[in-house]
Amino acid sequence: MTLLGPLAITITGQDTAIETWAAVFFGILLVIIAIFLIRLAKRERFYEADRFGNRPQS
Repeated sequence: MTLLGPLAITITGQDTAIETWAAVFFGILLVIIAIFLIRLAKRERFYEADRFGNRPQS
């Protein structure tokens, strides 16, 4: 959150509760993107293994 603080201040021009909400929003967004990419990678690996008739080891 401390990393996004200066960014929020730069955007809004003021140090208020908006800074906190911006940091929370970006944090949640990053988590959602990370989960999506991990699930996509797992799915790709599963299909890749399934195409050759063997299941992935996991």
